[in-house]
Amino acid sequence: MPDYETMSAQDALLHAKDVSGLTADEIARRAGVSPHILRRYFKATEPEYLPGLERIPALCRAMGNLVLLHWLEAQCAALRPALPSAGNRADVLTAVARAGASLGDVQRALADSENGGITPACARELRGLLRDVITDCERAQGMLHAQARARDMTEAAPLFSLEQDDTTVAAQARRPWWRFWERRMSRVIPFACAQALRQACDWGRRAAVLLEGGRTTMPTIHFDWPYSAERAASCVGAPHTVFFWRRGGNVCVVAPEDGVPQIMDARTFGEIYVPEHLCPPAVREQRFTGMPSFARWRAGR
Repeated sequence: MPDYETMSAQDALLHAKDVSGLTADEIARRAGVSPHILRRYFKATEPEYLPGLERIPALCRAMGNLVLLHWLEAQCAALRPALPSAGNRADVLTAVARAGASLGDVQRALADSENGGITPACARELRGLLRDVITDCERAQGMLHAQARARDMTEAAPLFSLEQDDTTVAAQARRPWWRFWERRMSRVIPFACAQALRQACDWGRRAAVLLEGGRTTMPTIHFDWPYSAERAASCVGAPHTVFFWRRGGNVCVVAPEDGVPQIMDARTFGEIYVPEHLCPPAVREQRFTGMPSFARWRAGR
């Protein structure tokens, strides 16, 4: 789908003509417009010669698409509340991850309807969840608006995962991509996305070891495990349970299956997990039955 927000009016007309597959004479005949006038709409030397508002519906009907209406809607997007522009690449990745988490909610609701089917109440819930997906996607799209309006890198510098200056560009160019995300994914990426990202980081680290030669074993990561921790169930993405404990203003989370600790802020934790004591009895019985206590799990490591 083209980026209508950054497209000029003449580009929108040309795109609508290409989508229709018609010639200028055919469009003019269908729209009841002089072929000479219609050709002037498409001439690059006359970018200011455009159809009036009353002629837009006729052109849409003649070309058999709504490209011009989509373009007008995108141009009016400035009337919506302004969204902050992405300051770096990590902001974009975070926004996209949140959209992915919202889509996971839709999939969960559909999975829950397997036995009872999509009832009217379920349909209303799905529509609301899909609206959340659209909102999160629009937020991610809006963050890139300023960057997309630039013609090239002479007007806007690329967005990197870290702010770059003259003293650190060379050092960051040598820094492996997986080392940056290995430290930050637990704070900005929901659990379901972090699992795949962690696996990618693991492969990146292994590849670096093989390329360097010498060490063939993974470095040991030491972590200060607590003596007690609570249990929580996910409410976003694939169903899973974790142990968690609070450390300072953050929350440490570890899945019993892989034993890899994550650190996230309390707000992110509240969006993804529900502590065991806050879960309904039926959910506690379903999600925590068979899950060992933290002390037993820690002793078996």
